[in-house]
Amino acid sequence: MKKKLALIATILIASTLLLGCVGQGNDNSGKMTELRIGYQPSIHQIAEMVAMEKGWWVNDLKKFGIEKVTDYEFPSGPPEMQAMLGGQIDIAYVGATPPITAIDQGLDAKIVAAAQTQGSSIVVWPDATYNGPSFFVGKKVGFLLAQYRIWF
Repeated sequence: MKKKLALIATILIASTLLLGCVGQGNDNSGKMTELRIGYQPSIHQIAEMVAMEKGWWVNDLKKFGIEKVTDYEFPSGPPEMQAMLGGQIDIAYVGATPPITAIDQGLDAKIVAAAQTQGSSIVVWPDATYNGPSFFVGKKVGFLLAQYRIWF
């Protein structure tokens, strides 16, 4: 799992830097030294949060001259894209739909990588004896879709 997250983070970083989808940093030389990442606090962005907590962003980006990585939390994709349109973040860890709208509104950016392709997680109690999909027969299953809780 750790190797997968590291690989995803590396691909995202390399793709973004190679395609030039980042700003120019804060120093006067035009050399980018700080990377500002936008994300949302959900399981879909967990790779970003783990990479930040473990220091992988800073460690992996040092060779590109990045000295500081800061992440900014957003409640959803549209405000994250507004921040990107306003130059407040350099990379947005976000679903595909918000950037499409922002690009249509003039954001000069590209979608460079899919970071999460398996949807959300299924969580069971620690003492459950999960043995495959048949485990759920006769049980109540709930999931969170946007801001709506749906129970079956």
